[in-house]
Amino acid sequence: PTETEASALRVAEEFGVPVPHVHWVCSDERFVGGPFFVSTRVAGETVPRRVLRLVERERIGARLAGQLGRAFASLHAIPLERAPDGLGPRDARTAVERALDAMREQLDSLWQPAPRSRSACAGSSAGRRA
Repeated sequence: PTETEASALRVAEEFGVPVPHVHWVCSDERFVGGPFFVSTRVAGETVPRRVLRLVERERIGARLAGQLGRAFASLHAIPLERAPDGLGPRDARTAVERALDAMREQLDSLWQPAPRSRSACAGSSAGRRA
């Protein structure tokens, strides 16, 4: 939803992630047929092929890697509790734990789950917590 996206951008900006500044959010559908927000224009390329050609032509791969690293570091420094509602799972489990739990649920739904599959999931859980 628009409000969630705008809220995420505002939090990201607060933590130093290079994102467009959100000036205004409107949920009134009378203006453009749906909710929207107005943000600062960000100069640059968004098409991956153009970006890769630019990096190669200008020889700026190391600079781009550094900028991306700093941006991702700032993004990952945001405490989970600051994430807007609706952005993603508010779950203390890691992505790996969620994936393994989903696999277990799928195995449990089978009529005759293979014992090796079940023990592989169990082994993954045991190794993860050790």
